[in-house]
Amino acid sequence: MRDWQDLNIGSICIKIIDYRGKTPEKVLSGTKLITSKVIKNSRILDNANFEYIRDDKYEEVMRRGKPEFQDILLTTEAPLGEVALIKSDEKIAIAQRIILLRADQDKVIPDFLFYSLRGPIGYNRVQQKGTGTTVLGIKNPELKKVILPIPPLPTQQKIAKILSNHDDLIENNLKRIKLLEESARLIYEEWFLRFRIDGKKLEIDPESSLPFGWELVELGDFLKFKKGKKADEIFEEKKDNLIKLLLLSGLGSGEYAYVEKARHVIARRGDVLMTMDGARSSVVFYSEDGAVGSTMSLVETGKLPKSYLYHFFKSTYEWLEINNTGAAIPHANKSFINKMKIIHPGDEILTKWSKKMYHINDQVFNLKDQNQLLKEARDILLPRLMTGMIDTDELDIAV
Repeated sequence: MRDWQDLNIGSICIKIIDYRGKTPEKVLSGTKLITSKVIKNSRILDNANFEYIRDDKYEEVMRRGKPEFQDILLTTEAPLGEVALIKSDEKIAIAQRIILLRADQDKVIPDFLFYSLRGPIGYNRVQQKGTGTTVLGIKNPELKKVILPIPPLPTQQKIAKILSNHDDLIENNLKRIKLLEESARLIYEEWFLRFRIDGKKLEIDPESSLPFGWELVELGDFLKFKKGKKADEIFEEKKDNLIKLLLLSGLGSGEYAYVEKARHVIARRGDVLMTMDGARSSVVFYSEDGAVGSTMSLVETGKLPKSYLYHFFKSTYEWLEINNTGAAIPHANKSFINKMKIIHPGDEILTKWSKKMYHINDQVFNLKDQNQLLKEARDILLPRLMTGMIDTDELDIAV
């Protein structure tokens, strides 16, 4: 680590803003509010349940300082130490439990500071400065004292470029996944809401208001819920005898804990899972191979394609949410779901649909697998680059 220096965060940032204070009024639409719960896996989640503040209150809420492109956000508690780099000029507000860091670019480039805090040295040193018995948190003065190893700017640029190349590929794949999922949604709506298949409008039976040969059937005749079980023991690292634990957090982020296979309801990639308990009850996911968690149910169907059921639930989510049960804690309403009517277009159409969805979903799963390999490669490189184990001086990297 020749020419590296140990510098505290306070000396390498031109601005550090702590947004602790009064919680702003939340509204249904307005300026997006970034809270600690939407910063996961070193990024601001795309598909998060965002909260919003009034546009006319933005200046007041952000009076301590407005976030800018390439600022770094660090969660101060619940959890402590998650980081995200602001990658656009989108107007956003920052909630409590987040501190904003603006790099002094004469000393450290923003991308390097981001990866430094994301790596094991930075993360562990932030944790060491944390206090609290029930919830670990950090205050602004203590964060400023955190020491990070900082190389010369040319080395920073090379390290950041190596790591950001991996993240850029991951982001590009995520965009492709989003486009594929959107195309599947549009096909579903075209076929089963507008009754147009391959661009041709189907002839409608005036008695049923459905295409001829199609019928409405009760959903409960075609599915079965298998509720997941609470794990006796959860492991953070993958081992040969362990499988993924399928919970809401992992299905949304792709980051899983692991459990032993025994006693659990087992799901396979492409199965349909529904959230049964909590604020996001009735939300559905395509599963990965793993053990169904206690707040989820495997939705089994032998007579309807899984992809058809998945898109039906996605398209009717508002109805499902309205009919959730429970006051303090919502729960998916299985009785209501079983009584819902779903279109059965006949086996020939469903077979054709399944083939079309198979090609789309196969591409999605392949891209997810690519991302997993990219993440693993990046996570191997990150600590080695941040400790100088990999010498970048001789590497010819365009920055």
